[in-house]
Amino acid sequence: MSDSEKLEEYISRNAPKSTEKKLVPPPPTPKKKQLKTPLSWYRSKVIGDIVGFTVISSVVSGITAAFLFNNSYLDPQILTLISWAVWVVLMSLNVSINLYRLQRYTRWIKGELYKINGWDDFFRIRSESFWTKRNYTQLKIIIKLTPEATDLHLDAVKTFTKKTVEKWDKRYEGIEWEPGMGTPKDLVSNGTSLQGEFSRAELMQLVKILITRFLPLARLLGNKLWHVTIESNTKENHIPARKVSRGPYERQG
Repeated sequence: MSDSEKLEEYISRNAPKSTEKKLVPPPPTPKKKQLKTPLSWYRSKVIGDIVGFTVISSVVSGITAAFLFNNSYLDPQILTLISWAVWVVLMSLNVSINLYRLQRYTRWIKGELYKINGWDDFFRIRSESFWTKRNYTQLKIIIKLTPEATDLHLDAVKTFTKKTVEKWDKRYEGIEWEPGMGTPKDLVSNGTSLQGEFSRAELMQLVKILITRFLPLARLLGNKLWHVTIESNTKENHIPARKVSRGPYERQG
């Protein structure tokens, strides 16, 4: 072996090992878990209403049946049959009405009644505290008409938003807010939009506005209604409040 070959072998055998570290990409940032979706939230509300009515109707039916057994001269078997029949009718109505509510809400969020944007985003960005505390977040509901809409269509929408604010103010009269914690912004009408701060307690009222009260107007607007957009952000304010009274208007829903 020549000297040159010996040197090459020496260099090859004693060359320092590479200390360069292989770059490993960081693990992906875990996505924020979405606590509720528009459908899961409403479905839980419907199930809660069904269960709640079942408990109340069962207690009332039991008390009524006991009273009739002790104060009626009818045959006990007939009384039992009547009590069960009334309970079954009430439960059938309860389940039917709530399933109809769920079916109509599902059609609405799918855009079958009219197209709505931003509802999914509202649920996606909500914090856990929003669902467990009295957190308020700013919300804007924009009713957009097509360029072909006339002044008559525009005036109808403006009338709707103004009337909604009037009803909203009446519904939430008699609320005493926690001193030093501020108050949520009132619902206001800006022509073809509504803007204010909402907590989870007001979500169902918002749905009633958009499905129950706005739907008749949407039918009148026809193809001049483009879509409804809901704008929201991640900012939330915790504002404790205590109900002072519930007037007749609020009890009616």
